[in-house]
Amino acid sequence: MRTLQDSFTRTHGFIVLGFLATFTAFTLYVCCFQGSKSDLRERHITAATLGVLSGPFTGALARPGQSDCVEFGWKLFPYCGGLLAVACGVQFVRFPFPRDDAELIRLVSWLIGCLSWFGGGVLSLLYAFS
Repeated sequence: MRTLQDSFTRTHGFIVLGFLATFTAFTLYVCCFQGSKSDLRERHITAATLGVLSGPFTGALARPGQSDCVEFGWKLFPYCGGLLAVACGVQFVRFPFPRDDAELIRLVSWLIGCLSWFGGGVLSLLYAFS
């Protein structure tokens, strides 16, 4: 088993920061520029933008008064959270191949896990504003 320090490198951090910046900008764009002007008053733009880390619950933060947005977030959570958990688990596995191949597998799984988590946020946000 690999240690935590060996498993998560700076590259992993840069991947998360890249996804965070991209999806924060997307969330801000969707919250501010989609829909009518009267609809903007009902949105919690700051909470949704800062809550991008919550993944599939971003839509519930944007529309806190609507229980269907929370329910939709819980429906997405097993898929998004499961893929992210598998991606985290792969980081600790010792592979029987050369180091470069193992690192490539770890980074690809990390990309897929982060994409599923933040992508769940996009789906929940689009559901909340539909």
